[in-house]
Amino acid sequence: MVSENERDWGCFISEWEGLPRAFVLMATALEKARYILENLIVYEDHMKKNLFLQKGLMMSECVMMHLARKLGRLTAHHIVYDACMEAYEKEIPLKDVLMKTKVVTDDFTEEEIDTMLNPEQYLGLAPIFCDRVLEAYKEYMG
Repeated sequence: MVSENERDWGCFISEWEGLPRAFVLMATALEKARYILENLIVYEDHMKKNLFLQKGLMMSECVMMHLARKLGRLTAHHIVYDACMEAYEKEIPLKDVLMKTKVVTDDFTEEEIDTMLNPEQYLGLAPIFCDRVLEAYKEYMG
């Protein structure tokens, strides 16, 4: 049991204001998050359009991960960086740049490159993170 002689009063005074305020702010944030999620409207057509606006640049991580398996991480990083810069500066699709990059076309088919650049087929590490959260929840709930 905490008693006066175990801690100085300075700690208690700062906790009197800080902790209740932190709980109020957290409760407010959770309430707002719940409201947003309950009233969320998803426009799938708009989302799909936005995924393709950057002409493949958004998929650079996916491309790099695929290239890295065969070419090594650093080589893949340099190839993707250079390809993305060229695509951005020339305002052309990333696929066009990758298809004229010999080291890429030597190891990957056009179909494989199309798969790498398809945002509908790439989730990154999201499934792993979701599994971790669900596992932690199961452990917590017993």
